[in-house]
Amino acid sequence: MPPTTHTQRSRSRFAGIAVGVAMMLAAVAVLAVGGGALWADSHRGHDGYVSTGNHEFDTAGRALTSPSFQIGSATPDWLIHRVRLSATSTAAGRPVFVGIARTRDVNRYLANVSRSQLRDFGWDGPSYSNRPGSRTPARPATQHFWAATASGRGTQTVSWKLKPGHWDVVVMNADASSGVDTSVKLGVHTPPLLVPGLALVAFGLLIGAGGFALVYRGTRPVETVVPPVPVVA
Repeated sequence: MPPTTHTQRSRSRFAGIAVGVAMMLAAVAVLAVGGGALWADSHRGHDGYVSTGNHEFDTAGRALTSPSFQIGSATPDWLIHRVRLSATSTAAGRPVFVGIARTRDVNRYLANVSRSQLRDFGWDGPSYSNRPGSRTPARPATQHFWAATASGRGTQTVSWKLKPGHWDVVVMNADASSGVDTSVKLGVHTPPLLVPGLALVAFGLLIGAGGFALVYRGTRPVETVVPPVPVVA
């Protein structure tokens, strides 16, 4: 069997380092998911919902809409059972409407209607993409395309089981008037996530330790073997 050459050893060390780095990056991703699961479980209420705080929105249009979101057929319904959305008008005594519907139906209903689509929610508050329009839509509660709706005075809450498709969340004044001033709270119903979170963290640490071992083995100095000097008689 021929001896291992220096080039072969270098290639083997490089391959080990590459695999180790890939394992460490995978470990970071797994640890992030596990940490997120533990965080969600620690904020999970007695009703099974992980909820945000109340966020204030103040728009000049006739509707406040979410960015369109897609639910695929492979979305794990064992992880997210339902979505709950609550809206309260910050204008005293003003009825509010909140609904969830397919994107195509929302676009048809709000065609040429002034509205604000939520674009981002940063430290400085929400930012919107405003769309002008001149048409006054029919009252939202009279439409039949909504998958889930609630309308009235005070806090209005909808609970919706996820279904495949493209969806929008819409918040309006119940009379479809302009100037939507609301406080919105979002919640997601999940199963207990403590055990899955701990398992993911443990798995991530295991992968990370294996990757670190490969990188350490590939980067440590190679001991130089000095051949013995023959003794002259």
